[in-house]
Amino acid sequence: MENLDQDLHGDAKRPTFLTVLCILTFIGSAWGIISTFASKDPGLSNYAGYYYWVVLLLNVGTLFGALQMWKLKKVGLFIWTACEVLAVVLMWIVIKGYVASIMNPAMDTALEGSGAQLSNAVTTAGSAMVEGIMNTVLITGSVFSAIFVVLYWINAKHLK
Repeated sequence: MENLDQDLHGDAKRPTFLTVLCILTFIGSAWGIISTFASKDPGLSNYAGYYYWVVLLLNVGTLFGALQMWKLKKVGLFIWTACEVLAVVLMWIVIKGYVASIMNPAMDTALEGSGAQLSNAVTTAGSAMVEGIMNTVLITGSVFSAIFVVLYWINAKHLK
C-alpha cells in the first residue's frame, strides 16, 4: 500500500496546512509589494529614504521563501523567517521614530496662539493618543508575524 505522505511519483506531498500558509503568504507578500509602489509617503521618504526599498526587498524575500517552502525546501523557511523578523524590527524602529518626529511639531503648529499651558496639555494628550494607536497597530502586526513564524516552524518537519 502506498505511503500517505507520498504521491504517485514517490515525492513528498505538501501538507494542507503548509499549503494554506504559503497561499496566505503569497497574497500578503504580493499585497506588500504592490502597496510599497502604490503608497509613498513623502515625509517618511525624507525621514528614512531607504525604508521603501528595504520593505520591498523584504516582501520579495518573504515571497521567495514561501515559494521555496511550496516546493518543500527548508531554505525557504530560513529566508522567510529572516525577512519576516527584519520587517517587524524595521517597522518598530522606523515607524515609531517617524511618528514621534512629526507628532510634536504638528501639535505645536496646530495650537499656535493658544495659551502655553493649554498647548502643552493638548500636545501631551494628543501625543499619548497617537502613540497608543501606533503601539496597538505595531503590536498587532508583530503578533500576526509571530503567529505565522510559529505556524511555519511547526511545519518545518515536512521541509527538506
